[in-house]
Amino acid sequence: MNTRAQNEKKFGKWEELPGGGRRYWLDVVGRFGWRARYLKEVDAQEITLRFWQEIYDEQGKLVEVHEKYPVDKGLTLSQWERESYSRQLVQKMQQLTWARWAGATVSGKEIVGR
Repeated sequence: MNTRAQNEKKFGKWEELPGGGRRYWLDVVGRFGWRARYLKEVDAQEITLRFWQEIYDEQGKLVEVHEKYPVDKGLTLSQWERESYSRQLVQKMQQLTWARWAGATVSGKEIVGR
């Protein structure tokens, strides 16, 4: 079990929550300007209630959330990221439709003209 002093040292930033608990966080900047924020919520006895990771793009938009504790829920995409994936899918479908209309065939990941 972590003590309050250990959590303060490890995370460096925190806010007080109702009931005596705290929310700690640590920001880590990636090589391409994205940022990961690790968050931990504890009760008044410093028992972990929740732990998760948030991923922000270079403009500071939240793009992913990874819930780790109490249940590892895996990856949750933000609305912005879902829309981005949808746009990419639509663009790929338009490329394939154009290629077929132009008489090309699809071979693996490449479009081969005739």
